[in-house]
Amino acid sequence: ASGEFSLSEGAPAGSGALCRFAVELEEILDRVATEEGHADAFEAAGELKARGSTAARAGKWRRAEALYTRAIQKVQEAIIEWKPPDEAKKDVERDLVVPLLLNVALCARKRRTYADEDVCLTKALGFAPRSRDAFPLVWYARAHLRRGAARADLERWADAVDDLKRAALDAKTVVEKKKYSDDDKKAAKSVYRDVRLTMDRLQKAKAAKNAAEKKTGSFETEYNDDWAYDDRSALSASKGYEATYH
Repeated sequence: ASGEFSLSEGAPAGSGALCRFAVELEEILDRVATEEGHADAFEAAGELKARGSTAARAGKWRRAEALYTRAIQKVQEAIIEWKPPDEAKKDVERDLVVPLLLNVALCARKRRTYADEDVCLTKALGFAPRSRDAFPLVWYARAHLRRGAARADLERWADAVDDLKRAALDAKTVVEKKKYSDDDKKAAKSVYRDVRLTMDRLQKAKAAKNAAEKKTGSFETEYNDDWAYDDRSALSASKGYEATYH
């Protein structure tokens, strides 16, 4: 499915994601084949993404981020010139812009620029509203997990908890509903496990900050873990899967 995190942390940049991007790009080029300028812009975006992924595989995160950002700019310039119908514009944003934003977000995390990561993930979610069923539910679970982790690192505790809670709810839904595939369920269990790890990290960071600030009288109340699900649920099986988010 399009829009998957094509440079997942803990795994190398896979050729599968690049192939999906190439197929989606080819479909879009077919739509604008009679308008060469626009096709050139989309092709340039594809080349920039490929170069960005090469840089990412080499651990050159700043370079990769710059290339992915330039690719987004090329797509946006093409959209402005092309002036496609609204639905076609949304398709381009979903199929091309969202994967690029996710890759920029990953580069930002590797560089520890968490505010940029938060912005990119928020934009990606904005281009993929749930109302349009743009992506599988487990995709939204991981997107909220990633944004929750970024917000935890920014010490935006309440926003981080909201995202982590949404990720856990989505993961629980995927695991418990029969309509989802075994692969989706496996991914959802991994997301849920990572939510718990991220929540533990958040609570430790918050406790450390509270301890440091206690003398100033600005001590904050600890968050209640009442959103967490009973370990007897199906999600407890997630401990058998490796976490992919760090």
